[in-house]
Amino acid sequence: LSAQPPPGFKVVGEVKRGLPGLRQSGRSWHQEQERRLLERGFKVCAAASCIYVKEVGKGEYLIVGVFVDDWIVLNLTSNPDAVKKLVASLGPHFEIKMAASFERFLGAQFESRPDGIFMHLAQYVRGVLERFGMTDCRPASSPGASKDE
Repeated sequence: LSAQPPPGFKVVGEVKRGLPGLRQSGRSWHQEQERRLLERGFKVCAAASCIYVKEVGKGEYLIVGVFVDDWIVLNLTSNPDAVKKLVASLGPHFEIKMAASFERFLGAQFESRPDGIFMHLAQYVRGVLERFGMTDCRPASSPGASKDE
């Protein structure tokens, strides 16, 4: 934040961090999170700047997805405590709350199944259909499909 004081006033302090509510506060927050992850060996994904990847062994990765102040961490390593170690190292810098279960993230729903994790947007889609009054519509293979085709 940079501003010139009015005539007759002198500067007694300087703001070194983004203040909540200012335009740059979101950028400052993102830069702080990114700095802390990069310090721990994560690299920014080339395809999406909100994804951070750290290779911890041959074919073993920790992946962090960041959306404002919500994080999702995928532990693709043989060490079940890898996420706990990451959280412990970030604890002094951020207030971290671990979710007891992983069911929802940014509107998407997740289900644990024997063959892996299934992600879907069923609740979101139902909400969109309700909002536009289309809950009783019948599905079609294409927008122009008719009964005769």
